[in-house]
Amino acid sequence: MNILIFHPSYPGQYLYLAQHLAKDPKNRVVFVAKTSNGRHFPGVELVLYAPSRGATAQIHPYLQPSEEAVLEGQAVFRTVRELKEQGFVPDVMIGHTGWGSSLFLKDLYPNVPLIGYFEWYYHARGADTGYWETDFVSTNDMLGIRMRNIFHLSNLVSCDLGYCPMRWQKQQFPSEFQSKLEVVHEGVDTDFCSPEKGTKMVLDDIGLDLS
Repeated sequence: MNILIFHPSYPGQYLYLAQHLAKDPKNRVVFVAKTSNGRHFPGVELVLYAPSRGATAQIHPYLQPSEEAVLEGQAVFRTVRELKEQGFVPDVMIGHTGWGSSLFLKDLYPNVPLIGYFEWYYHARGADTGYWETDFVSTNDMLGIRMRNIFHLSNLVSCDLGYCPMRWQKQQFPSEFQSKLEVVHEGVDTDFCSPEKGTKMVLDDIGLDLS
């Protein structure tokens, strides 16, 4: 299979998936990212992109996140278009939608399944702002937060399937789109995150033994 993975910061949430897929010699794994932090994994082809500029200084503040997302998506589009011109056609595209990377991928490959990681949908109440009833959220903040979802809605429309790491995160998305979203936990590397044999950890103050 030809697999296209995208995330602005390589490898993002795809550290284990990219390595797992790359172990199969029948797979070609191409990872498109903006930064790599100098990391490299065998069998994973890293292709870097760079937005042409930042958001316009004079743009309406409500629209700044959307313009940044468009610039991100445009940079990914141009980079992947070069891969397409070289003959690369993915069997599946998967990656994080939160920065706009996937906005235009379906315009390049309309018949290739696009699986989006949907981590967050913004709300002025009960989420990252206005979590407590006593929290003050100004009208200006409320309107700006609503507009942050513009490109998220576009991604929800264009993806073939999406996923969220938790049920609570899925429930933040509009109900009319939730049928496209699955709940898939990000996973835990239990070989690494496991007790060391013989190690003791006892919290005497509360009588809790975590050994």
